[in-house]
Parts: sequence; C-alpha cells; structure tokens
Amino acid sequence: MVLTPKQAETQARPTGQTLKDLEKRIDSAIIERIKLGSRDFTFDVSIFPNRMAMKTIQELYENAGWRVQYQSDQRDGSYLQFTRKKEQEQSGARPDYLC
Repeated sequence: MVLTPKQAETQARPTGQTLKDLEKRIDSAIIERIKLGSRDFTFDVSIFPNRMAMKTIQELYENAGWRVQYQSDQRDGSYLQFTRKKEQEQSGARPDYLC
C-alpha cells in the first residue's frame, strides 16, 4: 500500500500521552518561573522526542496565547522561546532558560 502525505503526517504525530507529558513539564516550568518574576521562557529542543512533537507543542501554545519561536544558537544550542503575545513587542530582555 502506498502511503499518502496525509497518512504519513497522521502516523508521525505524537501520541496523546507524549503531548500530555510535554505539556505538564512545560506548564510546571512556566508556573515556577512566573513565581520568580520571569516573563519569557525557553525550552531546550532536546526535551522533544522529535521535530513533529516540537511543532505540535508550538502550535498548541500559540493557540493558547503564547508566541513560540524556534531559536538556533551554536553556542547555547537550539531552543523554543515562549513569550506572552501582547508583551512580545515591549520586552527586550533575554529570556530565562528553563530546560
């Protein structure tokens, strides 16, 4: 059987449990950093099992009101930067690193 692009994408999507685990880890870290006064957050891409999981999480959090940007840095490594959409333009500070 020939696999269609849609079937391939569907089969590559992360499972519900994988997404729940990632969401829990990200949510907990964000809450802890907010308690400390942080407004921007980053997550090392190594917490994601694959690129599709990272992209799915990025879409979920963007739909929830976050601006999520992929950043690549040869020295510090690649990460996702989370900022509140309304505050993105006002903030010039470098985000706090979490994971």
